[in-house]
Amino acid sequence: MQHYSWSVPVIIMAALILCAGCTSAPAAPQAAVTPAPATPALSAYALAPSDLPATWTPVSSREKTAAEMGTAARELGWQDGYVVVYTLPAGNAAGTCTLTQTVTRYSGQNMSSLVPLVIANERKVGGLAFTDLAAPATGPDTRALSAVLVNATPTEISAGGMSPLSFESSAPVATEGYTEVVFGKGDILDVIRMSGTCPSYDTLASLSQTAFIKQG
Repeated sequence: MQHYSWSVPVIIMAALILCAGCTSAPAAPQAAVTPAPATPALSAYALAPSDLPATWTPVSSREKTAAEMGTAARELGWQDGYVVVYTLPAGNAAGTCTLTQTVTRYSGQNMSSLVPLVIANERKVGGLAFTDLAAPATGPDTRALSAVLVNATPTEISAGGMSPLSFESSAPVATEGYTEVVFGKGDILDVIRMSGTCPSYDTLASLSQTAFIKQG
């Protein structure tokens, strides 16, 4: 009997360990953590030199700051903006064509309401005669217009603290005529303007479609 006395505590201890394993609740599986999708930089939506014919020359590209925007734009959910500028030599003394694209991100805005608001606000500039143009294939939230200079100096008219320059314009107050396409997709607002001695509106419409495709 002395030979087996040491084994009794060992057997009891083993039984306790096995029972503890039987009664312990299994560990809850760890929930998989899905990282939030990265917000694309607005520069990814801007027209690149490769998107334009070789005759166009890039002039500048930069981010816009909140300081450039008026109170109304910030209240509407303005997040960030990006501007690119290209020129096209006219090849004669008449001048050049300037292409300006402003890409802006707005949060909590329905583009079907914001795009018409941008156009309506732009039409408040005096000294210009505006005409609606056929919209290119850039989605349902698209407007296109032309502005012809009728007075020597256009006058910026601010309504409700919302001016074309400080709200959402792709260029400063116009000093010459221009054509423009404004479209929205998701939370992105795109304003593309050609001013000066420019090719036909078909060129602007085609470039606007290229910009629209970039937004995926």
